[in-house]
Amino acid sequence: MCTATACRTLCTETWQQDFERSKNRPTADDLLDVARWAAAVLQFSRSTALADSMPGTGDAELDVLADTSVPGLLPAKPCGRAELQHLTESALFAPVGQHRWVFAHRSYQEYLAAEFLRDRIAPEVRSELLWAGSGSARHILPQHEEIAARLAVDDPQLLDDLIAHDPWVVLLADLPALPDSRREQVVQALLDTAQDHVLGRLESTLLARLNHPRLAEQLTPHLAAHSTQTASISSCGSQRHASQPV
Repeated sequence: MCTATACRTLCTETWQQDFERSKNRPTADDLLDVARWAAAVLQFSRSTALADSMPGTGDAELDVLADTSVPGLLPAKPCGRAELQHLTESALFAPVGQHRWVFAHRSYQEYLAAEFLRDRIAPEVRSELLWAGSGSARHILPQHEEIAARLAVDDPQLLDDLIAHDPWVVLLADLPALPDSRREQVVQALLDTAQDHVLGRLESTLLARLNHPRLAEQLTPHLAAHSTQTASISSCGSQRHASQPV
């Protein structure tokens, strides 16, 4: 089951609710809109959980998140306290203490936060949230690598930036969804940034996902150089061993 289908299905499953509450439950699509907002809050703030408790704990309080509608969404969808409570009672969330909830799996939070950024946040603001450093040290913040990889598949500029500055993050993306020419660019960037050890990190399953018509041609010079370097190291090792007194 893909992540999108899983998130929608989990929004239809709930912890035990009484009959009156279940009658007023929002649709799965409406809950998903609220979930995208909650995911972005948890992903890009210091809060680690949604909470309905005493303020000042550092959690994302339901009363603070509650608003007349989901931010940035048109047409407007309700995002009040009732909708947030229904969200925490869905199987998309898991309780982690008294009146505290987190996403049932980190991948659900990252997927929904990526969707919120893609649909609601301007590209320049997304860049500020995802990137750190400058020049050769420019990189995606580690906690946001999965999100950057998801967004890059449909964002040519972000993909260009990743290939130029942080190509290893692209390996987290849906590589078969990229055109052949883009996969070729990714392979070349990996070879250029880490020629000494890149072949050891490119496992067969990953090479299959990076496959493109010119992959063998692209890798052959590096495989030959890698074999020559390995043979040279082995030869030196044998000579040192032979020179040692018995």
